[in-house]
Amino acid sequence: MTKAALEKAVEEAAARGSEWTANLAKINAQIANANARLAKAAAHRKEFALDASLGNAKAVAEIAKARTEHALADGDLKDLATALDGANTRLIEAERESKIARNNLARFMAEVLMRKRVDLAGQIDMVIADFAKLFREYEKLGSEIVNMDVLPHTI
Repeated sequence: MTKAALEKAVEEAAARGSEWTANLAKINAQIANANARLAKAAAHRKEFALDASLGNAKAVAEIAKARTEHALADGDLKDLATALDGANTRLIEAERESKIARNNLARFMAEVLMRKRVDLAGQIDMVIADFAKLFREYEKLGSEIVNMDVLPHTI
């Protein structure tokens, strides 16, 4: 794979993670809404409970309406709890895919650096070989100078 393809895979995986994070936020907002509807229905039932128990037809209708809303909100909460679990699972998968994509890109970049380092090692070996050859020549010339016995001997 090329670096561009790996970078694209990282971007796509990150986008999927962001998408599932946003989906979780939407589900949590719907859960908050359903909880608010439950609280409103409970308050509505309390408001009309006395009058309904005394036979007020309008209050009985309001209690029935509140019970219906409560049942709908409760059902929505159960459905949203299932949806939340599914979305959390998808987010975990997206995060795992994102980590794999980032690791693949990092591995690719490390391999590029390793190849460069191997190339440099070859160049270093050549320089060391040249240095060793030059140093041997330097030492040879130094030995010849010493053997000529032209240098003053001091004690």
